[in-house]
Amino acid sequence: MKPYPFLLLFTMPVATAWFAWRADLSWIALWVLALVILPLADAILPLDRYSPPPDAPLREPKRSTFTWIILAYVPVQLAVTAYVLWVASTEPLPWFERLGLTATLGLANGAIGFTLAHELIHRTDRFEYLAGRVLLLGLAYSHYAVEHVRGHHRYVGTPRDPATARMGESFPLFWPRSVFGQIASAWRLEAERLAKLGRPALSLGNDFLRGAVLELVLFALLAWWLGPLGLGLFLLHVLVAVILLEGANYCEHYGLARREIAPGRYEPQAPWHAWDSYGRVTNWFIIELGRHSDHHGQPGRPYQFLRTDAASPQLPASYGAMILLATIPPLWFRIMDRRAKAWQGGPEAALPRQGTAA
Repeated sequence: MKPYPFLLLFTMPVATAWFAWRADLSWIALWVLALVILPLADAILPLDRYSPPPDAPLREPKRSTFTWIILAYVPVQLAVTAYVLWVASTEPLPWFERLGLTATLGLANGAIGFTLAHELIHRTDRFEYLAGRVLLLGLAYSHYAVEHVRGHHRYVGTPRDPATARMGESFPLFWPRSVFGQIASAWRLEAERLAKLGRPALSLGNDFLRGAVLELVLFALLAWWLGPLGLGLFLLHVLVAVILLEGANYCEHYGLARREIAPGRYEPQAPWHAWDSYGRVTNWFIIELGRHSDHHGQPGRPYQFLRTDAASPQLPASYGAMILLATIPPLWFRIMDRRAKAWQGGPEAALPRQGTAA
C-alpha cells in the first residue's frame, strides 16, 4: 500500500474553500461527488481486498507518511472552516447559497474531519491524539473521544451501545438516539472513572466537562467574530457533519447484535459484528474506514495496516450510497434486513447462503 492515494482527502476541504471563493452554486458538485460519483467508481473498479502481512505491526515504529498526511489535514480543516464561515456570514449571498455552502462545509468536515479524528483519538502518541481532539473541538463533538474509545468499542453490538443500530430501526430514529445516547454515555463513563479515583464528577479532571468548556469558549469567540449569524451557521455545519457521522455509524453495525450468553453478559466481539466495505476510491477518502471489522478487533492499528476479513459481512455498496439508502427506510430494510439476519449465526450460517459478499 502506498500513501499517496490518501492525498485525495484534501480535495474536499480545498474544493469547499474554492466554492466559497466563487460564491455561487458550485458547491452542489461536492454532494454529487460524495453521493454519486464515489459510489459509482467503487462499483466499477475492483474491490480493494489488499491485506497487510500477518506480522504487520499494531503501532507505527516511527511516524510515517501515512500519519503525516492526516496530521497535515488538521490545519487545513481549521483554516477552511474559518474561511467558509467568514464568507457565508459576511458576503451578501442569497439565503439558499448561504445555507448550501454551510451544509457543504458540514459534508467535508463530517466525511473527512470526523474520520481522521476517529483515527487519531485511537493513537497512543500524545501529539497525534491531541490533533484528533482539535478536530473534534472544531466540530463541537469533544465527548466523542471519551465515548467512542471507552464506550462504543466495549459495548458495540449490545443494548448499552447507542451507536449500534438495531434491526428494524430507521435512520431518522437512530441518529438522534445515538447522538444523545453518546453524550449521556460519555458523562457516565467520566463520572464512573472519577468515582473510582475518589473524585467528584464536577471537577476539572472530568474530560467531558473540559471539552464542553472549550466548546463554549469556541462558541463565544465565533459570536464575537462573526456575530449570531456566524455562530448559527457554524452550528448548522456541525449538525450536517454529525448526521453524516451517524450515517456511518448506522451502516457500520446495523442489525449485527452480539448474543447475550448470561444476564448482562454478551459473547465476545467478532468480525461478523461490523459491516465492511472494500470500495477502493471511497476508502482512499476515508482512510480505510471500510475495513471496520479489523478496526474493532485492533482499535489502535493504524489505518494502513487494517486487514480484510472473509468472516465479516460486506455492505452491498460503499458508504455514500448506503447513507443515501438509509434516508429511505423501507428500501433500506428490504435490502439490509435479510443480510443482517443471515449473519446473526456468524459466518458458518451466512457464507453458505450469501457468499463473502453478503
